[in-house]
Amino acid sequence: MGQNSSSYISSSYSFTKNLLSKKRRREDSESDLEDEESALERSLNTKRRKKLQSTSDYIYRTMFLEGQNSDVTIVALGRSWKLHRVNLSQSPYFASMFSGSWKESTESTINIEIQDPNITIVSLTICFGSLYKDEITLDGNEAIGVAAAASLFQMEPLLDYCSELLRQNVSVHTAVKFYETAIEYGMLSVKSTCFDWLSLNLMHHVHEHPSRLREISVELMTELVKYNNLYVIQTEFSIYVLLKLWMFLKLHPAWSGCPKDMITATQEFLENRNEKASLLETEIGKPFERAFRVLKADWLIVHPYDVEMLKNDRIIPNSFLNIAFQNQWFRMLRVEQGIDSGPTELDEEDFFKNCLRCGRLLQTDSQHMWRWTGYNFGLDLVMSYDKGGIIKIKRNARSDNSMSLSQQRTRNIMYRIVATTVNDFQQVMTTQSTGVKLVTLHRSEDVRVMTLDPDLLVFPVILSVNFLVVSPVATDQ
Repeated sequence: MGQNSSSYISSSYSFTKNLLSKKRRREDSESDLEDEESALERSLNTKRRKKLQSTSDYIYRTMFLEGQNSDVTIVALGRSWKLHRVNLSQSPYFASMFSGSWKESTESTINIEIQDPNITIVSLTICFGSLYKDEITLDGNEAIGVAAAASLFQMEPLLDYCSELLRQNVSVHTAVKFYETAIEYGMLSVKSTCFDWLSLNLMHHVHEHPSRLREISVELMTELVKYNNLYVIQTEFSIYVLLKLWMFLKLHPAWSGCPKDMITATQEFLENRNEKASLLETEIGKPFERAFRVLKADWLIVHPYDVEMLKNDRIIPNSFLNIAFQNQWFRMLRVEQGIDSGPTELDEEDFFKNCLRCGRLLQTDSQHMWRWTGYNFGLDLVMSYDKGGIIKIKRNARSDNSMSLSQQRTRNIMYRIVATTVNDFQQVMTTQSTGVKLVTLHRSEDVRVMTLDPDLLVFPVILSVNFLVVSPVATDQ
């Protein structure tokens, strides 16, 4: 009996256990079902997005490419486009045509005479197509033609997009062309970008490409040479040398060759001239006079070798140089007599009008030391760059020609230094500037004038430096 009792208890326990287990499974199943129903409800209430055929793409294909339901045909450059007045009216050009008393407002075919050589069938197709779609794809090679068409049809958003593309693609091969395009179509941002690029690269990059240097017009070159922010590599005389190379290229449009050959050919041309008059006074040279006239002539005559070259080249009239000699002689007398110890207070306009322009290319982040040679009114200024971005100016008091050094205890110097880094297209990456500053230097004293931000320091660095070591005088011309 005890055994039967034990079996009964065991069976009862198993039954109870199974019952409880089934209950738990049922409860779990019910819980899972509730979770499943909740998840299903969430899924049903969740909005999902799937892009079907774009309305814009459909309109572009059926109405523009296929010309369905067209109510006007535009004919230009021997090609016709079956278009729609409602779409064309997004352009102020066509909106005015369709809403006014023009005969085209009721015609089913409109002929447009295209005289701009930049406008092509491709650019017209892109331009018209943009009126049927909410996006456009262009490359830099198409931008000028599309800009020309957009300008004609007064499509400002499209013209702005072309401007953005052109600005991104400014290089030595495109800068002048884009600049001229910007002027023609009123693209002010492109004009500014191209001009700034040329002012940065004219003397250290463009001159290495004779065919590109030749493209620069007299008007543009004049504006560049007189620009306060022109990056001058070496000294003012380097600008003169660049100008005579450029003038040779403009006078000889068929000439081609490397930069070294360009220098040789230019000198041969000048040496073989038979006229006694300076080149700028002749019929062929007169058009270039404006560009040479904006040179800072006072700073062309500070080295005997430079003066000798000016004399032998016979480009600039003596009357122009005589004024420079007069100005420099008067300044020298004032310094030698102790009347002038340098500028004190001067506004930026007068500073840039009278300062010496110079510059240098720093290729590596290592120690550099240099000076710009030439007569500097008793000052031997030595520039230095120390690794890490520190730029100093020293008033050197020891020289082989110590008699030429000013004995004044202190001298005032005004300066501006701009340091710029560029990318592979020679476009500006970073720029740091001191602004116009005044410093007083004792003999043998050096001062830190600029510390470059190490986070912005990428080599090479282009240094543009403006100096003024004497006070402007009333006789300055």
